[in-house]
Amino acid sequence: MYNIKSLISTIIMPVLCFVLPVKASTVPTDSLALKWMGEDSLRIGISLTSGVDDIKRNTRIIVTPVIAGDDGNSVTLRQIEFATKRNRKYNDRLAAFEGVERTGVYNEKDTVFYETVVPVDDWMLDTRLSLQIVREKEGCCNIEKISEEEVAETRYVIPYIPVAGMVAPVLSVAEKMAETQPVLCPSSEYRPFNSKVPLAKMRGALFVHFKVGKSKIEENFKENSITLEKIVEIMNSINADSISSISKIRIIGHASPEGPVALNNRLSKNRAEALKNFIDSRVKLPEECYEVIAAGEAWTDLEYVIENSDMPQRDELLEIIRTVEDPVRREALVRKLDGGKAFDYLKKEVFGNQRTSGYIQIYFDAEPDTDASAINDAVQLINSGKYEEAVKILEGLDDDRKYNALGTAYFMLGSKSRAMDCFEKAAKNGDVQAQDNLKKLKK
Repeated sequence: MYNIKSLISTIIMPVLCFVLPVKASTVPTDSLALKWMGEDSLRIGISLTSGVDDIKRNTRIIVTPVIAGDDGNSVTLRQIEFATKRNRKYNDRLAAFEGVERTGVYNEKDTVFYETVVPVDDWMLDTRLSLQIVREKEGCCNIEKISEEEVAETRYVIPYIPVAGMVAPVLSVAEKMAETQPVLCPSSEYRPFNSKVPLAKMRGALFVHFKVGKSKIEENFKENSITLEKIVEIMNSINADSISSISKIRIIGHASPEGPVALNNRLSKNRAEALKNFIDSRVKLPEECYEVIAAGEAWTDLEYVIENSDMPQRDELLEIIRTVEDPVRREALVRKLDGGKAFDYLKKEVFGNQRTSGYIQIYFDAEPDTDASAINDAVQLINSGKYEEAVKILEGLDDDRKYNALGTAYFMLGSKSRAMDCFEKAAKNGDVQAQDNLKKLKK
């Protein structure tokens, strides 16, 4: 047993309420009973009547909208009442006597458009919500519930936020080949030749081999045919590319440290020139691209090989190579060591691989994908919430890869139609991320 004043005091949270009595034919038909206004508020819009065909003169119908959650929580909204003229006058006088303001009072036959915006509490985001309409009849001394119906339901769905990912730059032929061919390096990595670094230790070194005392290239000797074919294929592929080019080819000629120094120096020069001429006859390149180096006797490489072996007299050989400066005397001492056994081993197992022209490195230039860099800069701005700055960058690009990022920036700025246009364009261009954004936003 309770009265209208006790009901009003049960409202558990403030709401903004607008109630408009209208004829049934003018009640809005396109308004939702429950509509989320983001995660902060929930709009209720519904047409209400007394729900009773005939209201007696000494009674009134109190209508109470309630938002109820499946978790047991609820929000009681502002009530309205439908009453006859006689009942309204009675309660108006009673309210005036008690100093209470009367609101939400309507004729018993009115159709009322009830609209309110309810601030959202945390629990409302995690449960199914239903809009329930409770009708009670108040007589002279009691209130009786006459009906309760569920008229709408909703559940908060976290809105999808489109994703803008980084775009992969378009790589030149040289850059793509460099991923699997260590002989290729960008020009920025070029360093002057250092004779103290063994060729065998240098990344991606390719070697063309020569017979003892010879400087003529023989394609069928050892692995020469495979190596030469690889060299020519790499260089011609880069030459045919429009966004990469060969900037320098370093060729180093070597001779094994046996025999006269002057002869070996001449052999190393002739071997380097032989490889340069071979390439030049099969690949069109400016003369200034070639860096041809006669490195003489391969003592540095010999030291490296011995150091990484378990050969006999290893330590004695390293001592001679590292301490004797004169190459003629150094060779003589190596020949005499252990009655010539160490030298015989070197001739058999090592020197053959040192009669080389070392094709050490191909250096290349490649045009950077500046549009990809700009798009990725814009994506970082989007991720930082700087949407307007991102739009400025992207709108200035003539590159179809921009549209997914541009659509995301527009979306976050509230320009939904422009965002959808951008996603449509990106999706048609095969952008998988844009296709996913489009699909989820259309749900």
